[in-house]
Amino acid sequence: MSLRLGTLLIAPLTDREIRAFADEQRAREHICDHLLTLPEAHFWRWLLPYYPRDLKDGNDADLGSFATRLWTARPAVESQLLYDSYVETIRQAIAEAVAEGWYWLQDSPGKVVTWCGLGRTGIYVISDPVKLRTAMLPGYTVPAGSGPPVVARSVEARPRRGVLPSLSLPQDSELSRYALFERSVQRVRREYFGACYHRRMIVAQSVF
Repeated sequence: MSLRLGTLLIAPLTDREIRAFADEQRAREHICDHLLTLPEAHFWRWLLPYYPRDLKDGNDADLGSFATRLWTARPAVESQLLYDSYVETIRQAIAEAVAEGWYWLQDSPGKVVTWCGLGRTGIYVISDPVKLRTAMLPGYTVPAGSGPPVVARSVEARPRRGVLPSLSLPQDSELSRYALFERSVQRVRREYFGACYHRRMIVAQSVF
């Protein structure tokens, strides 16, 4: 079973629906790198309306097994449910960013206009006019390229695994969720002022 990709609307960027990731491979990569790689995976469990029941205790071996199955010829039905839940949560984060004015438009390499926005739960979304590029919890995301040398995902489904040091992960609470949001704000603020400094900004909201 292949993943059926959804669409999103980001009104300040385009009046057309865009693809929720460029293709199925990119969608699987983002699920593995964000929803199934600790420590970030721990917090997505709080935010997604659906998260596989057998992964809710955050056991890394179980997360790894699920990620590996994503790259088989017939991934589990739960993979589609997890993807759909991810897209629905991203859609909500986009709506929140637009409502609050927590977004900006900037020129990216190749002169492609990129929309960057932050939702109220700390989800940071980046998109171009054709496709969603990423959606993450930036305070806990393992940076791209910081893992071991690139290998096929069928060999290593989660190449960013184990890059960050072990952290004491909090229990879900109002205070913990605020701390998660605040940590995202700190990272997004750096991105925002970096775009300003390098004069890539096209449309900016003075909120950061």
